[in-house]
Formats: sequence, structure tokens, C-alpha cells
Amino acid sequence: MLREAMAEGAFGVSSGLDYPPGSYATTDELAELAGEAARHGGFYHTHVRYPLGDRFLDPYREAIEIGRRGEAPAHITHFYHRRTHPGGPERMLALVDDARAEGLDVTFDTYPSEWASTRLLIMIPTWAQAGGPARIRERLAERSVRERIRRELGERGVLFAGHGGLSDVRLGYFARPENLRWEGRTIGDVMAETGRDAVDTLCDLLLAEDLRLNEVTPGPWSESLPHFIRHPVGLVGTDSTFVGAKPSPRTYGSFPRILGQYVRDEALLGMEEAVRKMTSAAAARLGLTDRGVIRDGAAADLVVFDPATVRDNATYEEPRRYPDGIDFVVVNGRLVVDRGEHTGALPGRALHHGRGGAG
Repeated sequence: MLREAMAEGAFGVSSGLDYPPGSYATTDELAELAGEAARHGGFYHTHVRYPLGDRFLDPYREAIEIGRRGEAPAHITHFYHRRTHPGGPERMLALVDDARAEGLDVTFDTYPSEWASTRLLIMIPTWAQAGGPARIRERLAERSVRERIRRELGERGVLFAGHGGLSDVRLGYFARPENLRWEGRTIGDVMAETGRDAVDTLCDLLLAEDLRLNEVTPGPWSESLPHFIRHPVGLVGTDSTFVGAKPSPRTYGSFPRILGQYVRDEALLGMEEAVRKMTSAAAARLGLTDRGVIRDGAAADLVVFDPATVRDNATYEEPRRYPDGIDFVVVNGRLVVDRGEHTGALPGRALHHGRGGAG
């Protein structure tokens, strides 16, 4: 299947090792797949297995090891340091530097926001998700399963109240009319109104909403972000999730925050380097030759912004606020944003490896 996908234009193989079914893949299996992608000009891209080993460096060691065994370029997505990590960001970045000194092709991306977001199912242990949605629903309705989940989440320390606890998880993407009042509220809010504990609230809401709910939680430690953003092989990502009334602020604010806060206000890196990390470096990682640069013959993907005024306006309370200072956006030669207003044009298209990205 991977060989067929590569022949059809895939850029490589991507793994999400915190999410079933990817979470069930072994290191050996992933190394085999990465090697097959590499033999066809692709690379290995990964959301790492965060619960692995020490929950700090070991998840990234596995990612690098998969690239090493598969003789494949490896890219670690949303690489960042959490406040709860036992060591500093320097130790994480040393893994990348050491791998590159060894001759391995390792890169990463970071999103410039303190707020993470993903499916609420991430809170449910992977053993409870085996077999797909129907089996998940059956298990979440069982008292004995909830007791085991309660015990395991307690051991992970996420049942406490306070910064980072389960009660502080913000909920989104509700569909049932009777639950719409919880959009943008926390699990703690639901607990206070219903009298249920955190695990019953979590399971009941997932069952009521057919497992579809999204969450927003604390993510990267803000004081560590500059270390990743200015690293020479680091790229800028958004990891955006465009669902719910109140997604993570990174959804609307990542790139303008780089240009406004980190370039203009804090002089963390130069404008040219920041633009490179968001354009040509990303295109090069994918192997695209006609994207990410301005030159004759390249795809006309252009952003016109004012370095003096560009800034993100998205906040935790109001995450769907558009940035200032971005006047024009052109995609594939068509104007998509005109004087700050969306034109309604949708000229984006799928890109293909080996075809110059033309789609």
C-alpha cells in the first residue's frame, strides 16, 4: 500500500503514535515503512508516542531511531517542551543536533502557541480504543472500564483541579442541541452543573456526541518556545484544528505571531529567516521545487504583509480573530485575500511528490 501511495504522489509516510491505529505500531514496523518510503524518495514524518518511556526524551529518541533504521529522513512535528518535562528544551534540541552530527537527516516544526488542541478521545487510554468506534462506545458505557480509566488517569496525575488537570480541558465541536451550551466551556464547568466526576463527565460527553468532541489544553511552555523557533533546522507549523467555536489560538495566529512578536517585537530572528522557515524550508523538506520561493516559473503563492503592523489577535478567550497587517494572499495565482478581506476564491489543490507540486 505504501509503494502504491508513493507511486501516486505521496511525500512519505506519516505516523500519529498517540492515536489508534497508529499507536499500535511497533518501532520495527515503522522503521520498515520509513525505509520503504525512503527508497521511493520520501521521508518519515511523525507525531511521536508521548507516553513512551520517560515521557520526555524517549518519544523523540524513538522517532530518530526509526529514521536511522529505515535510512530515511525524519521530521518530528510539533516538537516542543512542556512545563511538566523534567529537563529543559536544550536536552530535547541536543537529540536533534546529535543525530544530525551523526549524519542523519532530522528536522522538526514547532507551533508558537501555549495552547494545544486535539480530539477529546486522546484522554482515553489506547487499550479502550481498540477495535474502532463501536467497541469504544461499548467500553465507555461499562462501569468497570470507567473504573480502570479513573485509576490510570489518577496515576498520570490528570484528575487534579488546576492548571493542566482534566477539569480544565476546554470542550468544543458539540452537535446535539441539548449540549450546545457547553461549547467553549470546560469539563470542570460540566462537573459543577451535573455533579458527576471527571471520568464520568468525559465518558458521558463522548458517548452523547458520538466521540467527535475536540479539546483545548495547555501545550508548549511559553518560555521555551524561542529555543525551538530560532533553531536553524526548526520549521514553523500550526497544527491547526478548525472545529468548534473556540479552537486553539494557534489556528488563527501562528504565522502572524512569528512575524509580529518574535521578529519585530523581540528580534528573536530576522525577517528573512522567519519567512524561510515558513516557506522555502518547508517546501524543501517535502521535495517541492516550485513552491516556497518567488521566481519565474514557480507557483504564484504570495503573501503581502506590513512588517510594522502584522500581529496575531487570537487569544484563548477569542481564538477566531483574524490577524492585522496581512493585506493580500495569492494562491496558485488567484487572489484569496484582498485588502484584508477573503474573496471567496478556493484555488488550493492537492500536491503530488515528483510532479513539481503542480497537483
